[in-house]
Amino acid sequence: MKIHHTAYLVKKMGPSLEAFEGLGFSVEREPKFDHVRNVNIAFLVKEGQRIELVEPASEESPLYPLLKRYKNSPYHMCFETEDLDAALKDLEAKGFRMFIDRQTAPCLDGRDVIFLMHPDIGMVEILESKGDI
Repeated sequence: MKIHHTAYLVKKMGPSLEAFEGLGFSVEREPKFDHVRNVNIAFLVKEGQRIELVEPASEESPLYPLLKRYKNSPYHMCFETEDLDAALKDLEAKGFRMFIDRQTAPCLDGRDVIFLMHPDIGMVEILESKGDI
């Protein structure tokens, strides 16, 4: 698996985009609404590194409670794989536990993702390999 992005949970998309642009990042994908998670998502890149900014669209977003607890902060890494099922099996053998089953990621061209937790490193996202981003 290769690293696809690091996700930052943010209160307000605009100021966060500006802050990352001030660090030399450029917008790869403009903010877009993800109806599955009720969030707005944007992607930025710099020197081969990709950042995903995730802004809860309302208090009903499943990520809103995390924002209240952790404020603006990185909250997961995403890894890309060609075989989600094989990756899941391998990671479960290494102590990861899936807590969000396979679902579509509208802001990643409709590719499937799964989310797992590990007691020593927290949350990871696994993304199926397809498309350009």
